[in-house]
Amino acid sequence: MNKILILILICFCSNNLFSQSKSDAILGKWASEKGNLVLEIYKTNNSEYKAKSIQHNSKNPKDEWKDINNPDPDLRNRNLLGIDVLTQMHYDPDSDKWVDGIIYDATSGKSWEAVAWLDNPNQLRVKGFWMLKLFSKTVSFKRVK
Repeated sequence: MNKILILILICFCSNNLFSQSKSDAILGKWASEKGNLVLEIYKTNNSEYKAKSIQHNSKNPKDEWKDINNPDPDLRNRNLLGIDVLTQMHYDPDSDKWVDGIIYDATSGKSWEAVAWLDNPNQLRVKGFWMLKLFSKTVSFKRVK
């Protein structure tokens, strides 16, 4: 009986470790398919996944890349580098996706619901949508080494 209990505990623990490592596969730096944006995805203490902008390639100097379209006038002068543009995501092992996120689109100043998944270890897709997933846009990212 003790051997069965130990075997069950080992299976349970290894299953949790596998799903945890799989959930963390999204962590790291990701460049947009256009190459104009690099995000860093990180995990908080409460297992929430977030992404902050760490690089932007534009014609304007980085110190001029401001959040001018933000609906909150107090935030329109903030620098977009370093802000969280993706929040509230968590890993859903049943769908093998990161779900229930909110993505901030600085070009419009709007926030959208978001879901993300990996096509392979180096290809990330993030879909932002409004109400129904029919009204959506998917952006691809490549892992930055």
